[in-house]
Amino acid sequence: MKNYKNITRQEFMDFFRDDDKLNELSPDDRAEIFSTIMLDSSDFSKELIEDIFSDYGVNFKVIDLDKINQLNISSIIVNASQTTNYIYKIKIIIKAHQP
Repeated sequence: MKNYKNITRQEFMDFFRDDDKLNELSPDDRAEIFSTIMLDSSDFSKELIEDIFSDYGVNFKVIDLDKINQLNISSIIVNASQTTNYIYKIKIIIKAHQP
């Protein structure tokens, strides 16, 4: 086995871009890599998360709390109910402060 500490950046990227090699990884391996590869919170953005969701066909929306806090909102109510094993019906009610 090659000493993994001597792998170059290019060798890592070649592995990462090789679908046959990636297919050798288990779902747990992939989740571990995905959840630990980012350096810190500054690596995350609303756009990045939305792009990832889009790439995987995930129908989620990201709510930017900083923008929400700038609005004149008194409350946000979220109701979620499961319609099937995998599908949830979500209703969001946003109420603004009265002037």
